[in-house]
Amino acid sequence: SDNLAGYGFAALRDGVNIGNNVGILYGFPEMEVADSNTPTKVFDDSGTVQLEANEVGATIAFNFEVPKTDEYDIDLLPFKAPTYGIYRISIDGHFVKDMDFFGSRTDKFETLATMTLEAGTHQISFEGVGKNPDSGNYKMGVRVLNLLDAEAREIRDNLGAHGNTLRDI
Repeated sequence: SDNLAGYGFAALRDGVNIGNNVGILYGFPEMEVADSNTPTKVFDDSGTVQLEANEVGATIAFNFEVPKTDEYDIDLLPFKAPTYGIYRISIDGHFVKDMDFFGSRTDKFETLATMTLEAGTHQISFEGVGKNPDSGNYKMGVRVLNLLDAEAREIRDNLGAHGNTLRDI
């Protein structure tokens, strides 16, 4: 008879990882590009759409669907890199924030604005306006757009500091 070695593994886990999984999440690689004057490249490993800009004036706009009229925090998960520039961000043609994408990869959402969005199609657009003196180019990377209504904001704000309570033995 054959002797087969047996090994077992068991894990007990409790807690939750709230992280940034509250709100309405839109991954940029899956979003419709409404308009662009510069080519893009998608990096599947990080879920990033990179605008291949080499000068000021590069633009890209993405459409997103809002399910219900409400006041939302509009959060962006950027990808930052040493070759990225500064971009003027607008929602439906209204300026919301200038963001410097220079740096190193981040897993931190940044709030762009708090505003009322009607149910239906909206657009977030990016226009290259410059670069950090230490940046090597004018590129830009975006990963996730997140809309947070009052309930999602409360969860984020109250549990954000303790967002990951997973533990296992």
